[in-house]
Amino acid sequence: MANRISNPDFEINNLNGWGTYGTSSITNSTNYAKSGTRSMRVVATDPFAGVFFEVTATAPVGELNQFKCWVCGDATSAGKFVYALIKCEADGTIQFSVPVKLQNGVFVEILIHYRIPTTGAVTVQVQGRNLASGEIYYVDDVYNDLYVLPSFTTYGRHIRKDGNRITFRGYNHNNQPIGTDNGYDWSNQQDQFRFDMEQMKANGADALRVYIDTYNRNNYNACLDEAFRNGIQVIVLMFIPWDVDYSVATGAANRTAQTTRITDTANALRYHPAVVAVGMGSENNYHLTSPAVTKTDWYSLVDSLCVTFKGIATTKLTTIWTGETIDIDAHNAGVPNLDFWGVTLYRGRTYTTLADDLRTSTSKPLVIGETGFDSWDGTAEDEPGQSARNLDLVKNQDKYFNYISGAFIFSFADEWMKMGTPLVQNTNGIANSHDDRDGTLTEEKLGSTLAQADGSSSFRTAKIALGTVGDYWKGNPKGKRNQIICF
Repeated sequence: MANRISNPDFEINNLNGWGTYGTSSITNSTNYAKSGTRSMRVVATDPFAGVFFEVTATAPVGELNQFKCWVCGDATSAGKFVYALIKCEADGTIQFSVPVKLQNGVFVEILIHYRIPTTGAVTVQVQGRNLASGEIYYVDDVYNDLYVLPSFTTYGRHIRKDGNRITFRGYNHNNQPIGTDNGYDWSNQQDQFRFDMEQMKANGADALRVYIDTYNRNNYNACLDEAFRNGIQVIVLMFIPWDVDYSVATGAANRTAQTTRITDTANALRYHPAVVAVGMGSENNYHLTSPAVTKTDWYSLVDSLCVTFKGIATTKLTTIWTGETIDIDAHNAGVPNLDFWGVTLYRGRTYTTLADDLRTSTSKPLVIGETGFDSWDGTAEDEPGQSARNLDLVKNQDKYFNYISGAFIFSFADEWMKMGTPLVQNTNGIANSHDDRDGTLTEEKLGSTLAQADGSSSFRTAKIALGTVGDYWKGNPKGKRNQIICF
């Protein structure tokens, strides 16, 4: 890889190639620097004051660009926001980053990927979002080049990235602020998402599980870029409604509708390097309420969706999110194009008979897509109890390292919309013997951090479990000797 930006660290005392928006001014400055002694100083004259650099005049269609830079504020601009973008000048389309909150004298990184849709010039840009006239920020260590997508494959019970085994230590995350209802799109809270990814990384996580809802390319890719910047691998779920006729005999139109959806999803996500796989459904095996649909119908739909997805997103994988392991033995043969199984598993503090359940039922990789404990003991907040139980779970996951490909704790943050009005955090739940304290899954208390208000941009208040699990993950590299071998 070669940086296409000349003088990227501004150590040569000029700004050749850089332009400004409007009457904003730029100078080569020694006030602050990420590396060396110099950076580019930008003085705003309006909220969107920015700079740009043309990296090439002839980018071909399909070129995947990566753009990175570092920005900092000073006393005038600390707390304000800037963002970066890549622009295809031929058609005016752009991809922007999540907004970045400036810090006084502290450089923070921005990263973007964008696949160029039209042949022509490409510019990279940094600009303000809410600056006032006279406020100042600095740009340093700018980088742009092509990026080659990784290839994800499976081999036996393992998932591989460019031929090397990967596993997941991660969280489910809805990024849903207090007061919003089910169906809220997690990519809307971009100011908060940057902090969430950094907080996950700081606490040992390397994977994220989210839903694809109302897809917006700029919003989704900006958030996926932020996951990528923090070394977080992403599995994206496509929810498939439960109460629909998907039968082979009478549900052809509904099956076709889902094929259209997975086609759109594949085209949306195929070029993003953070995405490992797309998952079909969400515990549909528990909720096939249409009398016309059998489980055989359901799994045949899943297999056909896998074929469609893999025909488009050739470097990505397919999975499913099914309730428990009860269907794997009977239906594994019905999903030959499924790359790996994903299950929700709530079995108390251990995984009990998991090895025996799956030893002969499938040779595919398996990922635990949901597992975890809430912080409510039936009468009061019980963060120590949640912490001890989640720690037991992650320790047991390591025992199966040679068998499972990781697990996702449910969830990173509390969700207030599960059991009633989203303006109140409810402590009622659903009966589940998994919890040895009160026999209840208190769904709005499952987070390892607290929910945030709409428009927040700060690290979340952590529960004890976040640090306890994070300390274990950081102190225990993947692949230990106390493993249960299940090949």
